[in-house]
Amino acid sequence: MSTYTTAVFGEAPVIRVLRLAADAQWSAGRLDVDDELARLDRTVRFSPEASWAMPMSTLAALLELIADILEADPAHDTPPAFRAALERATEGAEGTEGTDPPGYLRTLAARIRRRADARHVGVRELPLVRWEVEALFPRLEAVAWQCRMVREHPTFTECAQAAIESEHPAYCPEFLSTIAAEAQRLLLLFPAPEPLPENTPTLHWADREVARELLTLATDHMTRHHQD
Repeated sequence: MSTYTTAVFGEAPVIRVLRLAADAQWSAGRLDVDDELARLDRTVRFSPEASWAMPMSTLAALLELIADILEADPAHDTPPAFRAALERATEGAEGTEGTDPPGYLRTLAARIRRRADARHVGVRELPLVRWEVEALFPRLEAVAWQCRMVREHPTFTECAQAAIESEHPAYCPEFLSTIAAEAQRLLLLFPAPEPLPENTPTLHWADREVARELLTLATDHMTRHHQD
């Protein structure tokens, strides 16, 4: 019988958290590992689906399970992408954990567990970074960028309307509800009259008018076509 247990090593969330930690460790102080874990924690908390499927405590336990496997069998067959991510993370770590992959994984798991037990950190205190925007606003960013930068239509409204209509009717449940939710999230995370944070260049494509316009168009479409 075929087994696919290597996916534990080679796919999210394990390889993703290793890359986040490594990027912070190799950033020359620009990023901090605990800040990246705080961002990961709030990204999971923002999503009931993610919290249901993979809470942070489960991610920590998964790292510890992998540490046990590697400690028992250092030559355990793991995907090249996982080995590369773990090697980069351990080489960039400070202290004795940097030379011991199982120890590093356990240390990272402990930091994740502490972060999950701590208070939620807001976006004003800890600004969004690029990967967070990709996780929190994928459809909103795609439509906003297309309509503001590519300019295939005379106006933003016409472009956004065309994008919405192009998903009708098959993909409306997953596309329109997500667009509306992401637009509302942006408005709630950065309420008026405060300006969008200048130190969040990852939101260069967005402003409140863009969010309100997309929210209105998506809601109007759902009201006109999907209420009966």
